[in-house]
Formats: sequence, structure tokens, C-alpha cells
Amino acid sequence: MPTPHVIADDRAALDSGLYARSFVDVYDAWYSALDDPADLVDAFAARMPDGGRVVELGSGTGRLAGPLAAHGFETTGVDISIDMLRRSTTTEQRVGADMTQLPIRTGSVDGVIIAYNTLCNLASVAAQRQCIAECSRALTVGGVLAIDMFVAAPANASHLIDVSTRSIQSPGVEPSPVVAMITRRDTDIGSGADLIDGVHIELHRTGTRVRPWRLCHQTPAALDDVASTLGLRLVAANSDWAGAPFTPEARRRVSWFERCADQSASP
Repeated sequence: MPTPHVIADDRAALDSGLYARSFVDVYDAWYSALDDPADLVDAFAARMPDGGRVVELGSGTGRLAGPLAAHGFETTGVDISIDMLRRSTTTEQRVGADMTQLPIRTGSVDGVIIAYNTLCNLASVAAQRQCIAECSRALTVGGVLAIDMFVAAPANASHLIDVSTRSIQSPGVEPSPVVAMITRRDTDIGSGADLIDGVHIELHRTGTRVRPWRLCHQTPAALDDVASTLGLRLVAANSDWAGAPFTPEARRRVSWFERCADQSASP
């Protein structure tokens, strides 16, 4: 039986590698079908020069960084998890680093992508602000930052704790495991943000695997406020990479920010 992972105490709030450790062995099997990477490539191609320099934060196994590199962008994938990076078989340059301390020269890249809730894995508003500040620092004037993040439904007492179950298709695993997901949402942390603790309890015929995670979710308005103080201007908001319009009912937002000429903003 695999050794279960547990959240021992509140130090998990500072553990930006928690998600990767919990899901590295199933990431490709569970999430490879998310969106069509071609839509993301097209969206960046419309906003960046041919052969431009693009960095993906939390690039993992190269699901998105690989197609960007194949298109001809000079692509670097950054992830705190060396195990995730080692699983990539694509051609992007790969760097093991924390998203809040990017080993990237100031003003040296044309685009940065933070996809599929990756920013939320920095489980404090302060850490997310520092990450966005690093993105702003690294971008050229006119460069773009794309942040893909879910939009939480309005909180009410019945939604603060949630339990759900589903069957997950895992190649080579029969029968398919059943996964119970338990989440707890704390809406009283200020700054337009919620803290969400969760755990996937994966039930196999041969045993149980526990996969914990923690997210800090900011509202779109709060995210825009942070970005604007760091020299970034919101230029577009969509509900997916294909460019569908963002509406008040949408539960996901792809936010496109542009680096302003004024480089004086500080984190």
C-alpha cells in the first residue's frame, strides 16, 4: 500500500510544492485532456512576435510548454518540482525554481503563462503578489502575462465544506479507482481571497492513496488590483484559451495583462 501523504500543520500554507508531490504520478493520466493546447498556442501567437521568448510557470510535464516550443517560441518551463520536469519529453528548456524567485533576467521575455490554477498553489496573497511582481520584472515593455484561474462561486454556509466522489479512468489500472474529494473553504482571510484546503482520497482495490492540496483563490477584481500596482494592465479577459468571452456567470477566467512602460512599480 502506498504511504499516504498528510497535511501535518499550517506549514502547508508555505509549501508551494505540495500539489506536485501529491499528483506527480497521475498528472498526465488525469489532466492530459484539459483544453486543446493548440488554442493556447494560437492565443499567444496572436499576441507575441514570431520566435518570441515565453516562460511557463508551473510547467510540470510539458503539457503546454511543449506545444509552445514546437510552434517556434523560445520556451522555458519553470517548476519547483524536479520530478515533474523530469517527466517532460518535449523540447522546451526546463528550470527548477520557485515561482516567487525567478532566475530570469529583467525585461528579457515576451510572454509568461500561469495556467490552470497554478498561481493558486502559492497559498497566500503575499506569495501570489511576489510571483506576479517577478513576472512583471521579467517581461519586456509590451510583453504579456496570461493567468488562467477558476472563479469561485459566491460563498455561503452550505458550500464551505464539500464532499464529492467520482471514478477516474487511469490507463492500466483495473478497475478504475474511486476518488472522494473533501474540501474546506475559509472565506475570512481578507484581500478578496479564500483559502481552500482539499484532499483526494483515492480508493483502489489494493489500497488507498491520500493526495492533499491547498489553494489560495483571489477574485478577478482582486487579481486585477494586484497586477495594476505592479505595472501590468488588463487588456483582455476570456473564459478559455479559445477566446470565449468572460461573463459574470463564468467559472473560469483567462486574464491577459500587458507590461506597461512605467517600470517604477514595486512589489
